[in-house]
Amino acid sequence: MSDKKLSDQRSILRLVIIILILNTVSILGVFFVLNNRIDKQGETLVQVLTQLTSGGSTVKAQEIILPESEYETLGRFDAPVKMKLVTDIECPHCISLFNMMFPELQDAFIDSGLVELSYYAFPLESIHPKAMPAAKALYCADRQGAFWPLYGYLTENIKKLDMVQINDSPSNVDNDVFNHCMADEEVESAIRAGAAELREAGIKGTPAVIINGMQLNRFRNFDDIRAEIDSELQLRTSKITAAAAVNIIEEGGYKIIDARTAEEFAEGHVGEAINLDVLKYKASIAGIREFDAGMPYIVYCKSGTRSARAWHIMRQEGFGSVVDMHEGYEGWKAAGFVLAE
Repeated sequence: MSDKKLSDQRSILRLVIIILILNTVSILGVFFVLNNRIDKQGETLVQVLTQLTSGGSTVKAQEIILPESEYETLGRFDAPVKMKLVTDIECPHCISLFNMMFPELQDAFIDSGLVELSYYAFPLESIHPKAMPAAKALYCADRQGAFWPLYGYLTENIKKLDMVQINDSPSNVDNDVFNHCMADEEVESAIRAGAAELREAGIKGTPAVIINGMQLNRFRNFDDIRAEIDSELQLRTSKITAAAAVNIIEEGGYKIIDARTAEEFAEGHVGEAINLDVLKYKASIAGIREFDAGMPYIVYCKSGTRSARAWHIMRQEGFGSVVDMHEGYEGWKAAGFVLAE
């Protein structure tokens, strides 16, 4: 092989290597730019993939302190669980979260006085062109006490609404006042200032769910969120063991509430217990209101989850003496209590 041919082959090889290196650098550069942009938009790949594919249980992330919401809250101000929702109306994961939470969140926890829900606007304007107009509409509707109906409507329909429809005043507000608010440039400034304050507090993306000051991580569905709410409720009851409950029952004077379903109750229960299915929320509250609030009560269920809900509802209804037998139905058996079959 001549020196010239060998030199040409080496030149070609060097050229191929240079091209491969440049391609690799280009690919890495594109990936870096895209990932950096996603991070700036607040929805990192890690956040999205973790929430959608994680097989583990819900994890509470670091404590996060948000300012009080400037919007109308949903639920009782003295609810034991404070839930904060940071959202962008056009964010696909926010829409999915809304669909998975409602109506159960409202029926099971908000209407029963267990959860107070607060809204925080966090529009990702660089990728969601409808986010700021929707946030403005909610801001202006809130000033007339019409926030939550519009929030539900926009979240459910944002994909098919155009800008004109988003900017239209809702039917339950004063049109002139609403339109004047929408035209006010200070509204956008106020929303952006609020979003900046959330970033400073540690919010990085949407949706963000904070329960009693702890931001949830890796939630996949409402089951995970429900479990965190119930965990907070269980932490805040006046508890009693089955063994201690047996002693005070034998002394007399306590009424016993079984918070399980009628089917569970029929399979076995404490003989003196009154069945009150706490999962039938409206009926259970109506039933509680028929009880004598001056009597002392013991509540129990299968595992301690529903009894905690019943405990909080009874306390909010004015029952001053209620204890939660948190060891569940099996706790009675372990304590040797004679049960009715």
